[in-house]
Formats: sequence, C-alpha cells, structure tokens
Amino acid sequence: MENKTSFFSNYPFEIVTIDYSSYILIICCVILFLYFIWFIVKKKRKQQVLGKKELLLAKLHALNFSTTKQKKLAYDFTLLGKTYIDKENKEFEIILKELEVYKYHNHDIKIDPDLLKKMKRFIDELE
Repeated sequence: MENKTSFFSNYPFEIVTIDYSSYILIICCVILFLYFIWFIVKKKRKQQVLGKKELLLAKLHALNFSTTKQKKLAYDFTLLGKTYIDKENKEFEIILKELEVYKYHNHDIKIDPDLLKKMKRFIDELE
C-alpha cells in the first residue's frame, strides 16, 4: 500500500485551528449592550415627549381668560394649542377661525364670552 500524505505534510507548518467561540460571545455581548442602550434612549425620549405634552397642557390651563390683553390671550391659545395637538382637530380649527378676528386688529377687542367658553371647554377636554 502506498502511503498517502497530504500536501502540507511535506512542509514544517503546523495547522492552527482558531476557536471562534470567544469572538462570537464578545460580538453577541456588544450587540445586546447596544440594544439595551437603544431601548433606554427610546424610553427616555418617550418620557420627554410626554413631559412636553404635560407642560403644554399645564400652560393651557394656566391661561388667564379674565385678562385685559385679549389679543395676547388669542395668540397664546393658538400657539400652545397648535403645539399640543399633533393631528388635525376640527373643533380647534373652528375656534382658531373665530379667533382670527381678535388677533389681527390694531387694538385689543374683548373676545366674545361664548368663544371664551368654547376655548375653556376645549382645554378641559384635552385631558
């Protein structure tokens, strides 16, 4: 019988086997760590968004409807309301249309009491 040897047996090289399990473990740990950080950041951002919404709602509730500066009240209500509401709201749009008369005058005009009631009711319904 003829002794068959491999091609590499004639050379003084040693075949080195590399154990990849430690590398795979390290890569898995890094991936899990990155996922954990992403999860925490996402949760914090969601809390910050809720915090901003709560702050805007508190500012809307703090609006002084008995102020003599009715024009400023109309502008503040518009700005805070548009910032608070993410999607279209027909009731809010109707109130804004009615407020345009009071916002674009050179001097302060008293806002109609019915419109003030609509604004207060709208703010109360936001909760």
